[in-house]
Amino acid sequence: MSGRTSWLQAVLDVVEGGFLNGWQAFVNTFGYYRLVPVCPDVLYRSTEMPPERMACLCLAQNIRTVIDLRRKHDRAEAERVALKQAGIKHVHLPSPQVPTEDVVNSFLEIMDDPGNYPVVIHCVHGVGRTGALLAVYSIEYKQLDNEQARRLAKRIGGFQSFGSNRPKGRFLISYVPRRERAY
Repeated sequence: MSGRTSWLQAVLDVVEGGFLNGWQAFVNTFGYYRLVPVCPDVLYRSTEMPPERMACLCLAQNIRTVIDLRRKHDRAEAERVALKQAGIKHVHLPSPQVPTEDVVNSFLEIMDDPGNYPVVIHCVHGVGRTGALLAVYSIEYKQLDNEQARRLAKRIGGFQSFGSNRPKGRFLISYVPRRERAY
């Protein structure tokens, strides 16, 4: 996506999603090294950042747990070491762009325990993999329906990758919440 297209899409999201949601999409696209509250004191999203910066921001926000979705183990290990020194739990859940059932289940297990809160979830850009799991969070804990969660993921950072005909969009449309699963 070109810079011009990105700027235009961010402006369109401001119009489509209302000022607050659109502004968050804009910041998510063009901001650097930030923790964005999804549900204050419970869940935040972030981009990849230097491990020491992540530890510093987490300490400032009293974050207890960081969920790292990146697939690069060397980066995850460096982050784990920095966070451990700061007394922050690091969970590495390497995820493809469309999360696997194991990744989703591990994420939900972490979120089911309020002792882990506040939690930061991130991948490289804090958009695709992170957005997919934040949409799952919205379905599971905020009772959004699948389409509302898909649109939220699209609006707050995923843009085209969460289109209804794209793999992450289809994943969210077909996601079955735990409360509706037959066990």
